[in-house]
Amino acid sequence: RLVSDWSSDVCSSDLKLLFVTELGEFGMRAVLSVLLLLATVLSNAALASCDMHLLVEIPITLKGHRAVASATINGIEGKFIFDSGAGGTMLYRSALKKFALTAKPLPDGGNYTSAGVPLDVSSATVKTFDFAGVRYSNKDLTVLNDDGDYDGWIGQDLLRNGDVEYDFAAGHIRLYAPTGCTHANQPYWVGLDPAYAVDLEETSPRQPRTFGIIRVNGVFMRTLFDTGSPDTTVQANAARRAGVDPTSPGSVPSEPTYGLNGSVPLKSWIGTFENLEIGGESIRNVRLTFIDKPKANADIILGFNFFRSHRIYLSRADRKLYFTAIKGVPF
Repeated sequence: RLVSDWSSDVCSSDLKLLFVTELGEFGMRAVLSVLLLLATVLSNAALASCDMHLLVEIPITLKGHRAVASATINGIEGKFIFDSGAGGTMLYRSALKKFALTAKPLPDGGNYTSAGVPLDVSSATVKTFDFAGVRYSNKDLTVLNDDGDYDGWIGQDLLRNGDVEYDFAAGHIRLYAPTGCTHANQPYWVGLDPAYAVDLEETSPRQPRTFGIIRVNGVFMRTLFDTGSPDTTVQANAARRAGVDPTSPGSVPSEPTYGLNGSVPLKSWIGTFENLEIGGESIRNVRLTFIDKPKANADIILGFNFFRSHRIYLSRADRKLYFTAIKGVPF
């Protein structure tokens, strides 16, 4: 009854004082122990009701600054960049001959741009496309007019059916269909290592990519989490907001970078950013490329080096990105 009165909104301050006085230090410790035990029991009950349900484990190979996965087109195996920053799966034009495919105009008449410049793209229909244990029949793939070292890239259109775990250190990406789970700001594997979490923007079939907010030198920035980007890069105007520009101490010109069109050079520099705060994790004095890229849809792209140096879990129900740092692997 006293515990009930103590927690009641109508309980007077005098009664609360009497409760503490009568109970004494030993009694208070007993009550706190009971409450702690109750919290533990409830937490364990919640964990017991959680079924992660692993859908598939996808082997990946790290080559340079790329994560590469296998997919099969019309019975022929291909190698694809695993690209969480791409909305859809694409083929390079150089791969058409390998898979005996013919390019045709885009079925929806859509247009694609990179750095504000239109891209020369087409389409190809594949009879069967096998990836991560799923077969897609008569699938239309966008074809990029480019010759790549790989056959194309795997995009978010093939990842939206579940939660995604990026475990580059173990050479795997895993897809889950969890039920009854709440991650409470930590992924399932956490032991004593600190865990971090970033709130994510809502996704949709029209916008399936992973965006969130981090802070760079104390400035909030819209962030794209992109396994397909070889490096972490900052848009030049966003870098200026964070106090870094081509005239800043330590800033030096870099080789021009190119968008997907491959023909328009973008001015680039490398500068020192005092602090990247990602979901509570602080990365100090990091050297990053900042690029004069018009019409960018993100202030900063957290690329391959972020995924290589962290173990990451994307929860669609929580709309969060949970992660832990991997010891000994620099950002």
